Amino acid sequence: MEAGVCLTCNRIKSVFVCPFENCTKTFSKKSRLTHHVMTHTGERPHKCPVSGCVKKYVRAAHLKR
Repeated sequence: MEAGVCLTCNRIKSVFVCPFENCTKTFSKKSRLTHHVMTHTGERPHKCPVSGCVKKYVRAAHLKR
Protein backbone atom coordinates (compact mmCIF):
# COMPACT_ATOMS: atom_id res chain seq x y z
CA MET A 1 0.00 0.00 0.00
CA GLU A 2 1.20 3.48 -0.78
CA ALA A 3 -0.11 6.90 0.16
CA GLY A 4 -0.90 9.53 -2.41
CA VAL A 5 -2.46 12.96 -2.57
CA CYS A 6 -5.83 13.41 -4.21
CA LEU A 7 -5.33 16.08 -6.86
CA THR A 8 -8.92 17.34 -6.71
CA CYS A 9 -9.32 17.60 -2.94
CA ASN A 10 -5.68 17.84 -1.69
CA ARG A 11 -6.25 15.09 0.88
CA ILE A 12 -3.96 12.15 1.51
CA LYS A 13 -5.56 8.87 0.53
CA SER A 14 -4.44 5.25 0.51
CA VAL A 15 -3.57 3.60 -2.76
CA PHE A 16 -3.51 -0.17 -3.10
CA VAL A 17 -1.13 -1.33 -5.84
CA CYS A 18 -1.41 -4.61 -7.72
CA PRO A 19 1.58 -6.78 -6.71
CA PHE A 20 1.78 -8.64 -10.03
CA GLU A 21 4.71 -7.89 -12.31
CA ASN A 22 3.85 -5.77 -15.37
CA CYS A 23 0.50 -4.72 -13.89
CA THR A 24 0.25 -1.03 -13.07
CA LYS A 25 -3.30 -0.96 -11.70
CA THR A 26 -4.00 0.88 -8.44
CA PHE A 27 -7.13 1.01 -6.33
CA SER A 28 -8.47 3.25 -3.58
CA LYS A 29 -10.14 0.32 -1.79
CA LYS A 30 -8.48 -2.90 -0.66
CA SER A 31 -11.55 -4.92 -1.67
CA ARG A 32 -11.21 -3.71 -5.27
CA LEU A 33 -7.59 -4.83 -5.29
CA THR A 34 -8.60 -8.21 -3.86
CA HIS A 35 -11.10 -8.77 -6.69
CA HIS A 36 -8.59 -7.56 -9.28
CA VAL A 37 -5.92 -9.98 -8.03
CA MET A 38 -8.36 -12.80 -8.76
CA THR A 39 -8.12 -11.88 -12.47
CA HIS A 40 -4.44 -12.80 -12.27
CA THR A 41 -4.89 -15.97 -10.19
CA GLY A 42 -8.07 -17.26 -11.83
CA GLU A 43 -9.69 -17.72 -8.42
CA ARG A 44 -13.50 -17.75 -8.47
CA PRO A 45 -14.69 -18.55 -4.94
CA HIS A 46 -18.47 -18.14 -5.41
CA LYS A 47 -20.13 -21.20 -6.96
CA CYS A 48 -23.57 -21.07 -8.54
CA PRO A 49 -26.10 -22.76 -6.21
CA VAL A 50 -28.27 -24.07 -9.07
CA SER A 51 -28.11 -27.85 -9.33
CA GLY A 52 -26.02 -28.93 -12.30
CA CYS A 53 -24.54 -25.48 -12.91
CA VAL A 54 -20.75 -25.39 -12.85
CA LYS A 55 -20.26 -21.61 -13.10
CA LYS A 56 -18.18 -19.76 -10.50
CA TYR A 57 -17.80 -16.03 -9.91
CA VAL A 58 -15.33 -13.57 -8.41
CA ARG A 59 -18.04 -11.54 -6.66
CA ALA A 60 -20.96 -12.94 -4.68
CA ALA A 61 -23.23 -10.25 -6.15
CA HIS A 62 -22.82 -11.87 -9.56
CA LEU A 63 -24.77 -14.90 -8.30
CA LYS A 64 -27.95 -12.78 -8.29
CA ARG A 65 -27.91 -12.22 -12.05
